[in-house]
Amino acid sequence: MRFLPYNPEQVYLLPPSVKDVLGEDHLCFFIHRLVEKLDLRGLDADYQEERRTAYAPAMMVKLWLYAYALGVTSSRRLEPRSEPS
Repeated sequence: MRFLPYNPEQVYLLPPSVKDVLGEDHLCFFIHRLVEKLDLRGLDADYQEERRTAYAPAMMVKLWLYAYALGVTSSRRLEPRSEPS
């Protein structure tokens, strides 16, 4: 075969699961499991319906812990890392 096969009907360019890319033992999944065990009801209770839609507190805790684990302790340093290159 001279050419790589292609499928114009392909739905995904990447695998549909992040675990397929990173592997199940990646640090981010450890942090995810850890935060899911925490009681974050106090954070949820602080948000009122009248405010703008906010990010889920659990997601923000996961992001903060993952960044800290990577040695990124400043939100100003974290923000450029999330921009597409």
